[in-house]
Amino acid sequence: MNYFDNFEEYVKSRNITVGKNVRIHPTTDVQTNVTIGDNSYIQEHAFIRQNTHIGKYCAIAARTWIAPSQHPTDWLSINTFQYNYPELGFFDPNKKKNFSTNKQVDVVIGNDVWIGLNVIIQPGVNIGDGAIIGSGAVVTRDIPPYAIAVGVPAKIIRYRFNDLIIKELLALKWWDLSIEELENVDFDDIDSAIKQIKLIKANKRSN
Repeated sequence: MNYFDNFEEYVKSRNITVGKNVRIHPTTDVQTNVTIGDNSYIQEHAFIRQNTHIGKYCAIAARTWIAPSQHPTDWLSINTFQYNYPELGFFDPNKKKNFSTNKQVDVVIGNDVWIGLNVIIQPGVNIGDGAIIGSGAVVTRDIPPYAIAVGVPAKIIRYRFNDLIIKELLALKWWDLSIEELENVDFDDIDSAIKQIKLIKANKRSN
């Protein structure tokens, strides 16, 4: 189920690859060549620039901006007139200057990642599986799996679980299971959940 009726047309026209049960609010702008994994959703007024890769079971809150355009900091001016001038009509095309507005374009967001309200994620950043980014954070560098990061710039304040549990979860890759397969898992007891998911995966391998 999606937030708007013409979802299939929307993703096809923009070359967006989506998994099952993906939801995108109609006020959100998702640009071309974006991938979004199963059971992830993006709330209102977010902006997802091209070449962003979002994993499964992610929750992206309203007004998140991923890979916003950059400006030159070592040119005469930071203004776009220096390179986005065809529409101005008074520059010699032979003198055109090139500036990549995204020097490191790809942003990779892992699985089971929660991104809070009003977060900005800079181009080239990787956010690990299970991470949480607090509201209003500006993420300028990679965030490791299961870290909780807040602030400007975003800094790690703690991890969701201890090292042993994180290692088990990363090896388990529970997000590769469907919601139906996870239906009877004790979500609120992490130790029990790990044991139950191991059993589910073992049964799948034996069938």
